[in-house]
Amino acid sequence: MSGIILPKTPVEAKYLSPRKLLIYGIPKVGKTTAVAELPGNLIIDLESGAEMIRSLNVQAKSVADIEAIIKEIEKEGITLYNSGKRGTEMYPYRYITIDTGDALE
Repeated sequence: MSGIILPKTPVEAKYLSPRKLLIYGIPKVGKTTAVAELPGNLIIDLESGAEMIRSLNVQAKSVADIEAIIKEIEKEGITLYNSGKRGTEMYPYRYITIDTGDALE
């Protein structure tokens, strides 16, 4: 026996939010649409796919674009924090999605 016990009922979640998440699937199955539904999720769109759905998205065509976007997010976060809007988040987005990872290659 290997010591592995297979579950017979659903296992309770140990964490409420993953720090990192990779979603992989064939084209056009709804990956971008699914992450667009996450509240406060900014999609850094490298292939113009998020332009077809209602979402918080910004277009990027290069690593330099991504770096510029990150600087703007950091600047906006500092502005929000210094303006007295206190909350659990310092930055304006709860999640950031890079869509798609293959486009970075």
